[in-house]
Amino acid sequence: MRCVARGCRRSRCGSGPQRWSAAARTGWVTRRSANIRLLELYRWRVLDRFQPLAVSGLSPMHYVLDVAGAAVLAHEDGLDPKEIGYQHDRAMGIAHSLRLAHQVAVNGLFTRLIHHARQHDATGRLAAWWSEERCAGLYGDIVRPDGYGRWAQGGAEIEWFVELDFGTEPLQRLALKIDAYHRLATETRITTPILIWTTTTRREARIREALVDTLRHLDQSARVPVATTAADLANPTSTWTSPSSAGSP
Repeated sequence: MRCVARGCRRSRCGSGPQRWSAAARTGWVTRRSANIRLLELYRWRVLDRFQPLAVSGLSPMHYVLDVAGAAVLAHEDGLDPKEIGYQHDRAMGIAHSLRLAHQVAVNGLFTRLIHHARQHDATGRLAAWWSEERCAGLYGDIVRPDGYGRWAQGGAEIEWFVELDFGTEPLQRLALKIDAYHRLATETRITTPILIWTTTTRREARIREALVDTLRHLDQSARVPVATTAADLANPTSTWTSPSSAGSP
């Protein structure tokens, strides 16, 4: 329960939305056990849920933190529930937000890593997951990452900022973000890789071409290592919530 509730807490609203598949793989092994437990958590008001409007068919259930869940997490951290800034109307308001698909896709990336770490043959774990809100509180005057993660494996750790690209924003805007990350690395003297996750390999190739010139003109380009990947490189049999599908049923 804690893992699912804390996952639902990560967003700018303090209650990041998760699709059914993301919530299920975060906390349970089988579909049946996930359905039973999620229904119980909904009835106990640990989680609330909504079903976004779909053009055709039905969207999967999306889960957010509810009042009882917020109280439990606050007390576990030794805080008064009022101190974590939870507001139920804001939590449910994401159901009508234009950023719903964006937040679901980012959360899906991290919940997939949690799921991978829970497999019997896994050798690593997700050591940290920071939401867009937390990143903005720390670095928002310079850059606003979509998230931050740190993976631990074999006694070593790698960290990264996430930039989700739906393929709709101008490439020049991504270039400006790299400039901002360079400024952040220069001021903090901390080199953190940036992972740009986009929709297709074709879009990824365009992004890489656009960033070559940007990185060439930076004083210390090594301070901003950039990695790119595309949703269509993922295993087609997996249940990734990708930039290209997060807004669809």
